[in-house]
Amino acid sequence: MMNVRRLPGYLYRYKARLAVGIALGMTVMYLMHHWGIVCTNREINREIEKLCNLYKDGKAVGSLCQPLCEDSEIHSISCVTQRSAGYLAFTARWNSRLILIKTANAERLSHSGSDAKNVTKSRNTADLFWDTSQFSNPEREQDVETTIRNLVAERLNLTLTLDQLDLLRYLNTKTRVLYADSWEGRTAEIKSIFQLLQSQEYLLGKLFADREVFPQVLGTCGHLYGVEYLDTPNFNSVFTLDDKSEWSERMKLAIAIMDFVEIAETEFPDALYFCDFHMEHLGVTRYGRIKFLEPELVFSKSIIDSKLKTGRKCEDHRDCDLYNCRSFCSAKDKICDAGVANDNLQAVCERIFIGWTMPGKTIIPGLLMSDFTPASLSALLRLCAENRRQAVPEDLRQRLYTILTEMHQILTQRLLSE
Repeated sequence: MMNVRRLPGYLYRYKARLAVGIALGMTVMYLMHHWGIVCTNREINREIEKLCNLYKDGKAVGSLCQPLCEDSEIHSISCVTQRSAGYLAFTARWNSRLILIKTANAERLSHSGSDAKNVTKSRNTADLFWDTSQFSNPEREQDVETTIRNLVAERLNLTLTLDQLDLLRYLNTKTRVLYADSWEGRTAEIKSIFQLLQSQEYLLGKLFADREVFPQVLGTCGHLYGVEYLDTPNFNSVFTLDDKSEWSERMKLAIAIMDFVEIAETEFPDALYFCDFHMEHLGVTRYGRIKFLEPELVFSKSIIDSKLKTGRKCEDHRDCDLYNCRSFCSAKDKICDAGVANDNLQAVCERIFIGWTMPGKTIIPGLLMSDFTPASLSALLRLCAENRRQAVPEDLRQRLYTILTEMHQILTQRLLSE
């Protein structure tokens, strides 16, 4: 055993290696924090303190401000690690209900590689939002309306109805009455609204709450907004051969995901495309419905077409993709001149149902790849996923949905009879 008295000598002798080790360790910790792999409550508490000071000065408003800053109804705060840096998120208890609170910060999108070329970080018409000094008197309410309409048209290619406009230009029905005769309060509300509208999740959650495709927005305070907390599906990549109950739950979830895709593509003014499908982006409600938890890369069909069809130079098709929203590089001109080629179900089959594969083998099995998977289902899944630049034909959709529902019903009956 090394003599403790000799330790300083060893440290001095290997001081260079020790310094490098400490520097590497600190760098790793910094990068893990920066990338959202680890988090601490310190930054959250600092953000809340700053926001509550603004609230006390009348410069931040919203239904979450009083329970967060005065009444202590929002408590048990715990930071949440995020896959990409750029905004803060934390869970909290609002009285007894668990909620998720996020900041709607500018430049939240963070991308790398060829996909980054397809994302425009500037919000164009939204850029003028962040300077609310232009809204200096009540006569400028028309400017607020026009700017919000322009933002939604740019982001979703949607013309707002009056009811939809009211959902966005007021935080809630109470503030509409509360600040009717208070321009100072209304100015603070407008500033909060324009900060919140930077978040695609807030925008989609407010506009399409009745569709139940995105988490419900529960309240706001300044640039913070709270949404319902939803658990993500949690399945092991490998499960035992006799675990029929988990296989039944997997099929039930797959059916719910297909229902979710159907709603997103048929029950909106313009079909929605989800360009970053991952299992951890899916939340499950208590009733078994699917909601999408990270919609920063959710676009309407016309918007994703315009984002991909840029005329940018390319070498192969992948240069024209935005994650799982895929397009084409023209063979003749070598430019990205086409809209989105595949659809949501193709991405779901490839990324979620089948999993991570390499030619000839499955590396990490997806939701529906197991020892229970019959050859008929496996064949349909591969047909669904293999044409990566093609929408899934309607007859294949129906066959896949039918076989899943029939298999789930049969297995459920067997489990009940055992």
